[in-house]
Amino acid sequence: MLVLGFKNYFKSFRFFFVPLGALSLGIVAGLSVMVPMSIGAIKAFIAGVAKMMGQLSVDWNAVKNTLLDAVKSLDWANLENIFSTLGAKEYWMDLLRRCAEAAVGDTSEMATQFEGLVGEAVTKIATSLTLGVFLAVIGGFVGYISTRSLIRHDIAKRSIWKAILNGIVKTIINFTVIAFGVWLIGKAEKYGILAFLLTVLLYGSVSFFEAYLVHGYKKIPFKKVMRVKNLFELPILTVVEFGLAAAIYAVVSAITNALVGAYVAFAVFVITIICMQLNAEAYVKSLAVNEGKDTVDGKSFGAAYAELAPDQSRRANRSAAVKAEAPEQIATSDEQASAEAAPAEPPQEK
Repeated sequence: MLVLGFKNYFKSFRFFFVPLGALSLGIVAGLSVMVPMSIGAIKAFIAGVAKMMGQLSVDWNAVKNTLLDAVKSLDWANLENIFSTLGAKEYWMDLLRRCAEAAVGDTSEMATQFEGLVGEAVTKIATSLTLGVFLAVIGGFVGYISTRSLIRHDIAKRSIWKAILNGIVKTIINFTVIAFGVWLIGKAEKYGILAFLLTVLLYGSVSFFEAYLVHGYKKIPFKKVMRVKNLFELPILTVVEFGLAAAIYAVVSAITNALVGAYVAFAVFVITIICMQLNAEAYVKSLAVNEGKDTVDGKSFGAAYAELAPDQSRRANRSAAVKAEAPEQIATSDEQASAEAAPAEPPQEK
């Protein structure tokens, strides 16, 4: 099983650009929506601020008087106190606030308008970002479905009715197994590792049972599928395949950067997850195909032998007839040879 699993895993990398292409198409579609909407929101925000500022009337005399009052309020008798006051951040923030209020009067209405412009711009940008991410996710999902369909057709093809049956059975059994595994691990706190191993083996048994229903029912014996060796090899194959995918991501990220690594890792992990899901089905499918070939070869041999049997019987009968006629022919030949070999009698005298 391990050899077949690794063979199918590496062979499936020929579909590497299917999920990658679908994800790229989704990202491009998302950017085509997100970028224009974001630019439009920023332009509307700038235009709103410019319009708001154009409606303001600035009283520069009030600003000048506010600055003069601030200078007069300093303690000029104590220079050290003046330097400490001017070096404080809070002093300058309060001074700017008083100057702004003196310049435009009541700023509450302006602040409300500004907050409205900011909120509208943020809402539009967030909406565009959501649509862009949604389209990218749709592209990735389409890539996953397409790749899964291609790999399944290649290593574990099934009919639509078997797919529906497998989906129903898988949903029920997997829910039961997961619930039982959680319950078992929770109950066996001291033996958590043992409970985890039992859960893994139980999940492998369910995977092989589902695969047998889809690909091996009435084709191969069930005991040929449900072997202890297979139950241990399936999780080993899963862990190794996942480890290879993680190693590919780490190498690509180290050579390039994390963004490129994540982009490449998407396709790698899609193929890995699909192969992990189809390992049991691919194995049972190969057993059924090999069993079918053996059966077909046996039937072909029997049919060919049945066709040759009459010819063999006719040939045997002919051989027996030839052997029965052979002694008479041999005796006749001996008499003729004796007659030819005997000397001729001399003519009698009269």
